[in-house]
Amino acid sequence: MKIKENRSLFLLILLLLVTLTMLTTARQILKTEKYAESVEEAVDIVSKQSDSRFVELVEVQNLHFQQIIDLQKKVDTLQSGLKKEKKERDQTNRLLGIDGKYDKNNVLIKQKDLDTFLNYKTDAVSLVVFNVKSEKYENNIVGPPVTAPAIIIGKYVLISSHTNDPEVLKEMFLSNFPESVKVEIFKHNVVMVINDKPVELKEIYRNREKDFSLFEIPAEAVEKVKTVSNFPFEMGRSGELKIGNFIFMNGRPGGEYEIARSGHVTTLSILYRDENNNGEYKKDDNSFGISEIVLPGDSGSPIVAFRDGKPELVGITLGYIDGRGKGIVRSYALKIDVATDEIKEKLGIDLREIQRKILKK
Repeated sequence: MKIKENRSLFLLILLLLVTLTMLTTARQILKTEKYAESVEEAVDIVSKQSDSRFVELVEVQNLHFQQIIDLQKKVDTLQSGLKKEKKERDQTNRLLGIDGKYDKNNVLIKQKDLDTFLNYKTDAVSLVVFNVKSEKYENNIVGPPVTAPAIIIGKYVLISSHTNDPEVLKEMFLSNFPESVKVEIFKHNVVMVINDKPVELKEIYRNREKDFSLFEIPAEAVEKVKTVSNFPFEMGRSGELKIGNFIFMNGRPGGEYEIARSGHVTTLSILYRDENNNGEYKKDDNSFGISEIVLPGDSGSPIVAFRDGKPELVGITLGYIDGRGKGIVRSYALKIDVATDEIKEKLGIDLREIQRKILKK
């Protein structure tokens, strides 16, 4: 009887264990199913969020593409406008002659620049004391002062040679005396009036054949003259001149009043009679012909040409060639390149660079 009771108890315990195990298993299965459902829900949420984000990204990308397309259209429109504007500007430039070369008319000239050039008035005065001898007397006589236009570049002064050459002035002075009188040069000075005071210049170079001379201003007067009388424009390139280029000269015929004259380049060289060679014609490539009428007193006057309307110094007025009774008078000027290049070669003085630095200040 006791054995049966123990067996019943054992079976009961076993049944309880099986039931407990089944309950545990069922609980785990239930948890697993809930987890799966949670995972499924999470995946579904992520999927939906991803789809939404993807849609947003696509929309943003499409917007960017549209913005790029719109921007490209604007760029194309702008480029088209610029091309049209350039074409119109080029057409206008061709009509006006804007090409980086010297102008053949006065269309582009600014009144301010022209006034500045016409107001540039700087003179050098040549004074010579002559020793005059004759059979009856000997005396020192002061010759008449000769005033001529000058061009100031920093501390240097560029002047036509014949206006201050003592030998030329001597020949002029001799014409007042008979051949029996002997005339020698006793003293020669070239002066400028700076701030109402005469300042003697120092001659440092002269080329009588090409007709230009270079003087130096004393150091104590350099700063004063820089601000008052330095030439106001760049030195041009006379080698780039063409027949027909428009030019301006501001001379002083008779040595008294400034008379501005406009004209054109007529020749790129000149022909003249060589009196020392039976009057044969010779070609001078150092000078160019100008249409302006040049009179005594004009020698040394600066001549400017206009590059797209901007004045540049291209020449120095020298004089005129008489047609020997044929009614032909041809005015001419020294090419500025001839003077600047020779001065640089002989003296190492670069007038162009000096002028460029002064104008930049």
